[in-house]
This record gives sequence, C-alpha cells and structure tokens, in this order.
Amino acid sequence: MKILITGATGFVGKHLVRHYVGQGHEVIALGRRAQPPIEWNRPVRYIQADITQKIPAITCDICIHAAAKASEDGDWNSFTKTNFTGTANVFNSTKDCRQFIYISSSSVYGQQSAPHIEEETVQLEELNFYGKTKRMAEDFLQTQIAYTKGKSITILRPRAIYGPNDSVLLPRLLRLCKGPFLLMPNGLKVQTSLTSIFNLIDAIDQVILKRPKGVQTFNVSDQQEYEMGKVVKMICEKALKRSLIPVYLPLHFVEAWLRFKSKYLGFSGLSANALQFVRNDHILDNTKMEKELGLRFSHNFYSDLYQL
Repeated sequence: MKILITGATGFVGKHLVRHYVGQGHEVIALGRRAQPPIEWNRPVRYIQADITQKIPAITCDICIHAAAKASEDGDWNSFTKTNFTGTANVFNSTKDCRQFIYISSSSVYGQQSAPHIEEETVQLEELNFYGKTKRMAEDFLQTQIAYTKGKSITILRPRAIYGPNDSVLLPRLLRLCKGPFLLMPNGLKVQTSLTSIFNLIDAIDQVILKRPKGVQTFNVSDQQEYEMGKVVKMICEKALKRSLIPVYLPLHFVEAWLRFKSKYLGFSGLSANALQFVRNDHILDNTKMEKELGLRFSHNFYSDLYQL
C-alpha cells in the first residue's frame, strides 16, 4: 500500500515511517524540514510542505495525519493555522485516498476526573489552545464523511505519548528538575493514562486492517493507569542518570506563579491550562477500542522504560 505520513520528522512521525517502511509499504513522508532525517533510506519519498498552506493533491491509499503544533509557545492564531487549517489542507489534498487516520489528543477532553469516553460532551472554553484546535479539527472531519463516499475516517486520541527518542514529553518533564531537586506541583498525586508509541502503532495497524466505516473516534492508551509523580521521577532520573529529591509545591503557590507569569512575562495560554493535569485525574477508557477493534495493548511504561 501507499501510505502518506504527515509530521514525518517529528517523534511520532519518525516511528511511523520506520514501522511502515519495515512492513514493505510505499511510504510518502511529509514534513517541514528542507531535508529528511539522515537515517532514512531510499524507500521513503520525502515531500517538504507547510500544511498551513494549500497542498497539491497527493495520491495515496492511506493518510496518517500526525503533524500538529503541541508546543507551549505560540498564540491562538498559530495553533489554529497548524492544527485546524492544517488538518483541512491535508484532508483536501488526499481526498482520493480510501482511509484517513487523524492522530488527535486526549487534550480535547475537559477537566472531569472520571474516565473519559469518546462520546462525552466537551465544553470548548475548558480547553487550552492545543486541545481546542485539535477538537476543531475533529469536528471538521466529522462533517466530511457526507461528502466523501466510501471513505473511512478514524480519529485516535492518545494521552502523553512516550517511547524511544522522545522529543516532546521528556523535555517538558526535565523542566521540573532544578539541580538535585524535582519540583512536584500539587505532589503530582493524580492518576493518569499514558500511551506507548508502540501501542499507538498497534492501534493504527488495527484501524488499517479493520477499516472502520464512516467517521469513528477511539481512545488509545496503555491498559493500566499511573501515578504521575512516580512516572515523572523515574523518567527524569533515568534521563539525568542520578537520584532526585522530590519537592512538593502547594497548588496555590503554582497558581500564584502562573498569574505572575501571565501578567508580567506573558504566555500562550497552554501553561496555565496545564494545571488541570496536576489537579485532576486524566484517565482514558479504552472500552470502545477493545469492543469494536478487538485490541488490548501489551506495552506499558514500566516494561518499556529501558527503551526511553
């Protein structure tokens, strides 16, 4: 099959390219860089493109859209251009492909602590710039099936993807390390889901195999849930190769710092909203994936830690 992968030079995209080249598929990799990563070999066709602009038609059997703006920097307009307009541009450039798979995010869910299910109602005002624009892209895709006969559109919602060569989650966690200390806002006692990159790839493989009809949305996370503080400490100590001393930061102290940052330093809106992830549990319910696609995930943080 001919598979287009967007965001191909990012953490998720690189894993997807290696996986599908390894399976013998014809891979088209789309990214912003002028040149592809040096480790890619000849079977990969690379296209440099800015998804915030219109993209010429690309012929493929399957499009896996993994490109997104997920950083903590940027204003509303920059998030909208990449996550919403960019998704529309990629979709319109691949209208002839039979299957479109969108890598969304659990950030589209609100602040409730109960396990999140795909059908729950979401108040957009509760979401940060990233979550809101990812949800807008999902809503756009929901409207497209009526105009695209026979096309399968699948939306996947992972939570905090981790794995080898992680360039997204780890840098954020390392900001909590100050010398021998590990700062732990609100004690990081909340329970959270995580998603192994290998579980995400298994989910994509199953979606390609089963090809769900119409527009379908699935949560994708490890089978178990984790205490955030324990995970953060293990990741940071492994990366820094030293023991860290946890320092509990009361929530009111963190909130005061973010108010100061907002007033005097400025921020994009993402950092303050991240407080919900240290205030509330953030668990994904995988029941729909298990029932409709028959998939239970085998990878977890503790078994994969040695690969990080």
